[in-house]
Amino acid sequence: GAEGAVAGEAASEVVGDWEALKAEGNRRYVADDFEGAIAKYGEAIAVFEAGVGDEPEEQEQRSKLAILCTNRAAATLQIVRRMRERERCKPGAALPPDMRRLCMRANIDASRGVELDPDNAKAWLRKGQASLWMSAMQQRAKDAVRCFEVAQASRSLPASMRNEAEQWLKIARKMLDDQTDMPENCPQM
Repeated sequence: GAEGAVAGEAASEVVGDWEALKAEGNRRYVADDFEGAIAKYGEAIAVFEAGVGDEPEEQEQRSKLAILCTNRAAATLQIVRRMRERERCKPGAALPPDMRRLCMRANIDASRGVELDPDNAKAWLRKGQASLWMSAMQQRAKDAVRCFEVAQASRSLPASMRNEAEQWLKIARKMLDDQTDMPENCPQM
């Protein structure tokens, strides 16, 4: 009895802590403090994993952890987007090493989100964006097209993000087309 109650209280404290950290990350994200948001989401992930592990068995816990990873990926991609705008870089253009590292980190977080919860459309969207921004390689563009198609097909994609997913899918398809050689004597459509 008493031990179970203490363990239950400790578990609920951990849940409360990670939720408060997530909420603080969300506040910082909305305030355009993306570095601060990344830090808070990272703390929330660490606290959450301390409570349930990094591979939770229950789908509800997997989904919550996927959201934290996806939120951190989104904040990281916002930093990259701002850097790209300042540098006037287009998707697929060669990235400076610091930007490339951020894209790779966002890709890891979004990929983990997809792994934890394959129905998380936002994770698929962020994974596609990170893939496209890393480089213009044909395989990355192909992976990004798949990510955006999965995101668009998902019922979990908010209506407010459908246009964003469609625009990214168009960019990914164009990059894939640009990277794919046509066979000789093949008529162009």
